[in-house]
Order: sequence, then C-alpha cells, then structure tokens
Amino acid sequence: MAPKKLTKEVIVIIFIIAAALIYLLLQNNEHTNYTVPKLESIDQKGLTKLVIERSEETVGLENKEGNWVLSDKGYHTDKEKVQKALDSISSLKLTELISRSGNEALYDLTTDKRIRVSLFKDEALIRQIDIGKVSGTYHHTFVRLKDGTEVYQAAGSLRSDFDSKTDDWRDKVIFKIDSNEVTGLKMNSAELSYEFSKTVTKTDAAAQAAVGENGPVQPAEAISWNVVGERKDPVKKENIDSMLSKLSDLRCDRFAEESTEAGAVDYAITVLASTPNTLTIYKAEKEDATEILARSSQSPYLFYLSKWSVDGLKKKEADLFELPTDSKDKK
Repeated sequence: MAPKKLTKEVIVIIFIIAAALIYLLLQNNEHTNYTVPKLESIDQKGLTKLVIERSEETVGLENKEGNWVLSDKGYHTDKEKVQKALDSISSLKLTELISRSGNEALYDLTTDKRIRVSLFKDEALIRQIDIGKVSGTYHHTFVRLKDGTEVYQAAGSLRSDFDSKTDDWRDKVIFKIDSNEVTGLKMNSAELSYEFSKTVTKTDAAAQAAVGENGPVQPAEAISWNVVGERKDPVKKENIDSMLSKLSDLRCDRFAEESTEAGAVDYAITVLASTPNTLTIYKAEKEDATEILARSSQSPYLFYLSKWSVDGLKKKEADLFELPTDSKDKK
C-alpha cells in the first residue's frame, strides 16, 4: 500500500507544480508579451506650437521666428522653462507597459487630473501624450499616448515640466544690466535725491608691466563711487555694488493684471549707461503688503516685487554715505 500511496502523492505534487508553472507562464505572457513603443526623438527645428491642457486652463506657446511666446497675448516666455518642456516631450522614452485596461483613475489620467501635451510642426500634430502622476520614486511618470488606452511608464519626472499656470511661463526677468557698462546711478524719492558717478582706476604702469608665473599680469581695476554735487561724505561702495548686483538680473514675482493702475511713485532708481534704464517702485496700498507694484523701462508691463526685494533696493541716507559720528557718541 505504501508504494501506491507514495505514487499518488508524487502525482499530486507533480500536478501542483505543473499548475503553478502554467500560471506563472500565463502571468509572464500577460506582462511581457508586448512591445513597448520606441518613440523616435523629435528634431526641434521647425516646431511651431506647444499646447498644454490642464483642468484649470489651457496654455498655448507659439514659435515666432525662433522666440517662443504665449499664444493669446504674445508675452515673452521663460526660455529655460520652455526649452525644458520641449526637451521632455521631444525625447520621451517609454520604459514599461503598466496597464492594458487603461485604469486612468489609478494613474491620475482622468480629465480632471491629467495634463495633455500636444506638439505641432506647422499645423501637423506630431506628438500628443497625457501625463498622469509621478511614481513613488520620482524617477518615472505614468503616461498615455494619443488615442490609446494603455498606460506606460516614462522615464523622468515629467509632470513638473508642464504643470504651470500661464503666468509661470512668462519671462519674469524685468531688469537686466551689464555692470561693466554702468557709468552712474540716480536715486530719487520724497526723502532723497542723489546721483553717483563710477570711477574706474587701473593699476600703475609698473604693476602692469610685472610678470607672474603664468606670464604678464593683467592690469587690475579699482572701482569707486562718488556723489555728484557738493556733498563730501564718502560713499558706501559695498551698498551701491550690492544694489547693482540685484539689478543685474532682477526677476519679478508675478505680473499685474492689465486693468491694474499704478499709484504714487515711492522710489525710482536709474542706472546710467549708453542706454539709461529706470526701475520705478510705487507706494504700497497697505502697510502690511507683501508685494509692491513696480515698473521697469525694459518692460511694458506692471509687475509685483516682493517686499523683501524692494527693501533690498531702497536705500536711506545712512545706507549711502559714511556719515560723521555724532559728537555725543564721541564722548
């Protein structure tokens, strides 16, 4: 009886193993018997339009003679941000099929959550994808191709490249100067009005003729600031330099609505160069305002600067000059 019993047990074990193998085989076929589409990289030369549809709004970007602008108003865009978006969709790489059934809610691909990105060359749509949520590792993003139900995993965290409001796509650099071209500076407010001139002094001839380990030493330059007029107090160079550094590439927080009207001027800074440029700061409507309305001669649009930025640009007399020590403090 023992041999028969052993035979039955062996048969049952073999049957279980066979069933398990069949199950695993079927599962393997379900998940791997497919070909992930290999998307060709898109040549960005000749691209004409990028449309980004979100539940909140649709953003259209158009290529106008090599410059990308917002379609509806023609506003200049943030070049780096637009380029990053173009690179993301042009070089899209699918790595794995995640779902055939298109369970879009699970992957944030429903109409209210997905981001649809469409890329055009002339009037032809050359690529369209729906972007869902980012994976837990932030190394992949769930996407769906045009007219498809399959959900794929794409390389990279793509959502952050497109999940932006219209204002976020605008070029927020509103004041840009080359410090080497600056010759002077004017500051005006109700409390003060000053003009400063820049003096550049090179090292003497002996120092210029010196030879170092790597060859002739380049002439050094010393920059100083002097107030224009009769005032004799020394100028605090570091504060002037700090302000110019902020103005060299100043970005606004956001642009104002077209209906916004400027109020009274609080402070104005004019940077003197071959082409003078002025930053005008308006009085805040409320004492506790965190944003201050301003205008730049380099931009036709009103915009807001953070109060922190404005405070770094506005200077008082004590910020500009080395004032004589009060006689009481000397005692």
